[in-house]
Amino acid sequence: MFYLPFKFQELKEYTTPRGPNFNWGWPMNFTVNGNKIHLHAPFNRASGPHGPSNPHGPRPDYNLDGLYLKSISSKDNIWGSLPILYKVWDFYGPWFTGRLARLEFRMHILTPREIKEDSSYFHPRTFESVIADFLTYRYKGDVSDGRQRSFTPINWQPIESLPCIAARCEVAPNKRINGSDIKYYAFFPISDHHLIVLFFYMSRDRIYIGSERQDREISVNKAPVEELITNILNSIELTLTLETKELQRKAVEGLDDTSVTKSFLPLQWAGNTNDLKLL
Repeated sequence: MFYLPFKFQELKEYTTPRGPNFNWGWPMNFTVNGNKIHLHAPFNRASGPHGPSNPHGPRPDYNLDGLYLKSISSKDNIWGSLPILYKVWDFYGPWFTGRLARLEFRMHILTPREIKEDSSYFHPRTFESVIADFLTYRYKGDVSDGRQRSFTPINWQPIESLPCIAARCEVAPNKRINGSDIKYYAFFPISDHHLIVLFFYMSRDRIYIGSERQDREISVNKAPVEELITNILNSIELTLTLETKELQRKAVEGLDDTSVTKSFLPLQWAGNTNDLKLL
């Protein structure tokens, strides 16, 4: 019997995959009700039998006046959403490992069906409240045996680089019962009753190369994926129209503090709060 003098090495540290070059792409420019939005992202880089379906870029202009936004879910008519763009990137490891991670990026215009006409998403407390309502809508039903499968908002951070209030956060899996990966959101208002939502979904493969440490967090380094997310968010430039600036001024008139809260505790829908200790 002939044996090759090779064996797979034991996995003792992160495998760091390589993703797209952030500079290999083009700037995207479009308007929503005249407000100019600019951002940069690489060209799509994804393949395989489970590749993305119909990735697309933004249209030049979006007019919200009288625009009907399709329901997020076919089961109800609570939230309306209009897709702006969809991109996907694969991240590859060293030889014999192939694709180790994928990042999907979606951008939407979002609004609830029931709107309080005297409210404005440019008001920081209303902004925070509508984000909580949306996250509750998306994840409240994600429960297993009476326990939450996900926690959000995690790592809440105000975004201070835009001319309006904005924030980012994460949806983290409950590691006791959920093996999915982290989801990332960013939000900013574009009218009194419309939000721009950026959604990033990271999926990493589990790789066990002669190792007993079968943990996605140990095997595949998420840093390159999160670096791409940060680069995209940092590239966003927003120029508000005079009309939108006036809406913003009226919304915060009389407020001593017009900033977004610096901390936002995870929403609790079910289960034992001890699960949060694993985050």
